[in-house]
Amino acid sequence: MQSFVTNELNLADYDAALLAQHVTKAEAAGYRFFNLVELGQTPENHERLYELNKRLAPDLPGNDDNFPTFEQYQHQIIGADWFSPGGQTIATHGTDWVGLVGIGYDADTRIADNTFTAVDRAHRGKGVATALKAKSMEYVASLGALAIRTGNDATNGAILEVNRRMGYRSVPGVRIFHKNV
Repeated sequence: MQSFVTNELNLADYDAALLAQHVTKAEAAGYRFFNLVELGQTPENHERLYELNKRLAPDLPGNDDNFPTFEQYQHQIIGADWFSPGGQTIATHGTDWVGLVGIGYDADTRIADNTFTAVDRAHRGKGVATALKAKSMEYVASLGALAIRTGNDATNGAILEVNRRMGYRSVPGVRIFHKNV
């Protein structure tokens, strides 16, 4: 059985100055943060975004080893209505892409959805995920969003702690049951 936890951050509670400190700290350690608009919507950057997702996804609790092909990813993710290039924030260290936060946004409800946050193992514990989340809050606040929602496997204690420290609060979630037949 897999438990899934949903958390939400009301952006009225968002402290931009406090969160910017997380970004500044990570930048002082050599990390840089760019969204896909800033990097450019090129085929090469779409391929790099795919490779980053593919590399990081298996480390997230609850994910299986199945990952779409690049062509499927282009259609299912990059081509999706919710996909926003400005909401794809990449953490770099030197020329390496080492972390990602993916944000979708529904302008009708003014709710953002943090669909993915992950950092390479070698770069964990250095504030990169927190800085990525801070950058995502900055982005959705610029859109006029009211809140950000995120869902996580209940066993992913590290990201749940990041969310808690950033002001996310639990909301009714989903419990997923799998049965092999």
